[in-house]
Amino acid sequence: MKKQIKILTVFGTRPEAIKLAPFIKAVESDSECLNITCATTQHRELQNEALDLFTIKSHYNLDIVHKNQDLSYISCAVLKGVTNVLTQERPDFVVVQGDTTTAFTAALAAFYQKIPVVHVEAGLRTGDISSPFPEEAHRVLILKMAKLRMVPTEMAKENLSKEGIVDNVFMVGNTIVDSVDWGLKNFAPNNEFIKQIIENGKQKILITVHRRENFGKPLEEICSAIKELCKQYPEVDFIWPVHPNPNVIIIVRETLQQTSNLYITKPLLYDALLTLIKHSSILISDSGRIQEEACILGKKIIVLREETERMEIIEARIGTLVGSNKERIITEVHKVLSESKIV
Repeated sequence: MKKQIKILTVFGTRPEAIKLAPFIKAVESDSECLNITCATTQHRELQNEALDLFTIKSHYNLDIVHKNQDLSYISCAVLKGVTNVLTQERPDFVVVQGDTTTAFTAALAAFYQKIPVVHVEAGLRTGDISSPFPEEAHRVLILKMAKLRMVPTEMAKENLSKEGIVDNVFMVGNTIVDSVDWGLKNFAPNNEFIKQIIENGKQKILITVHRRENFGKPLEEICSAIKELCKQYPEVDFIWPVHPNPNVIIIVRETLQQTSNLYITKPLLYDALLTLIKHSSILISDSGRIQEEACILGKKIIVLREETERMEIIEARIGTLVGSNKERIITEVHKVLSESKIV
């Protein structure tokens, strides 16, 4: 009997789980492969709800999440936990996705064990090692350790070519397309608040912020811009599912609690979030994944970053980079609303 290829897939955040779901499902259905999954639980609640939606079981759950965890803690905990899994399972390949601390440290653990690393969504670059931080560094370092590089676009492939990487590079497209397609066909959100928002007939603008470079003063500037936009467009509903990180939620609630047409919510389950994206007129976000979902669903997105590794979205004029500058945010939102005659 032919020996099955043992594939260990490691993830720790909701975006990783969402993007790896189609791959994991494919491995599960392949009789020549043995599927093993390891959840580091870098973000416990958000990761777990994505796994539940896609009906994915984690064979190993490291449960490393810790209050006020920093990068050093996450890195050490993932390195130790994944190393223990590798020692027990000895997989033929370790698959990681993107640029999280989980992805980087799991790749490092596999590299130390001389187990081939497969990098899904390889080749994304801003060209600035410190922006976004620490994701750009993670991408570059994972690339050096990876045996197989799965790139989503021609631009990503060209980025690797410029770095002298041309071997074992495979154009596979972006798995988020499969996840969104599957979700729109199968998800039926039960969130009553989202149902009411969608059915009220008003235009909607969705906001999300979670990146480290926007903590502190940048987030205060973003909040000030949103507050002003809410005043300028009282007929528009602004919905902000706030990331649970204390660096985000404290500033948002202190700054915007009394704004009448702004709905501040807890993080939404992915089914509800995807439904809200579909019904929003504009997205305002610093999220890489939401940039991609905006592209898939044909939504304009105001990107709260100075640089993006997804320049295809900017070149296609789906997205506009504004950083955290209040005036730039207000100007670009007004421009999109005016040009599209949304209001």
